[in-house]
Amino acid sequence: EEMKQAHPDMYLLINGKRDTTHKGDGVPNLLSPMLLEKQVKHVRAMFDHFHEPMHNIDLVDGYSGLVADDPVWNAQQTPQRGWNGAMSDHVFGYMNRVAHEVHRSHPDKLVSALAYGAYRQPPEKIEKFSPNLALIDVRHRQEFWEESKWNERKQWHPEWLKKLSSGKYITWDFCSNARPEQAGRPVYYMKQISRDLRELKGIS
Repeated sequence: EEMKQAHPDMYLLINGKRDTTHKGDGVPNLLSPMLLEKQVKHVRAMFDHFHEPMHNIDLVDGYSGLVADDPVWNAQQTPQRGWNGAMSDHVFGYMNRVAHEVHRSHPDKLVSALAYGAYRQPPEKIEKFSPNLALIDVRHRQEFWEESKWNERKQWHPEWLKKLSSGKYITWDFCSNARPEQAGRPVYYMKQISRDLRELKGIS
């Protein structure tokens, strides 16, 4: 709470106000130099004091689809790519900057970033990620019933791997059915999981 008072510029300007309440945490302003400085300091503390081998640097949930008042922020969005890539260059540009700064002091540690929501497609403007950045690709396996969804994900694998200097490609797979009447009930897509695991062999 004291950070929200002391550094409101670290939060995104939405509808004329700095959003410090979204999901209890507020929405980070990825253009804020102070945010970058504070996040790098936080990650270094996690490594130095808790000796984590890898620390996640992803955004607050619900970042996808936001609209800000800042024209510079808006200029970094790529809506022409469709939902899956609308924020990829913007979000991964920031996370890659964090990774580079952390790598200067902790070259033997990893930071992880999610491919999620409107930034699950590989960015176009980043040729190579920092060597300490690991990717966690968030997927819903129930989507793989649709052949076009399966093919889309499959074609992104080599694109991610070309950019991942670390070679660390991890998947986070939801295997629950999202229909309201089956909330909380695990549903296993045996054929989809089997095909997916074969495809991921030697990659993830």
